[in-house]
Amino acid sequence: MMDKSEGNNQQITIFYGGRMCTCDVTEIQARAIICMAKRNMEERMAQCNNNNNNNNNNGGDSSSEPSQPPQLINPGLSMKRSLHHFLEKRKARISPP
Repeated sequence: MMDKSEGNNQQITIFYGGRMCTCDVTEIQARAIICMAKRNMEERMAQCNNNNNNNNNNGGDSSSEPSQPPQLINPGLSMKRSLHHFLEKRKARISPP
């Protein structure tokens, strides 16, 4: 007999650092991953906002470049990979064995 938690496994695709990873996770694991990623992004945004506020308050040089939030991935490239992966999976589901 299958354990109930094993039957609820779903595939999740994660884009991180320009790389794509697909793995099987339970709903609880997926929620934990999303929560950690959200917290990390909020911390980065707060840090970026603090840096921008400090530059503005200190009369930052207009010639210096404003600090930008770090770019985690190339959005165009990840979109293409995601679409390609989706189309391959759909093609596999549609084609008869």
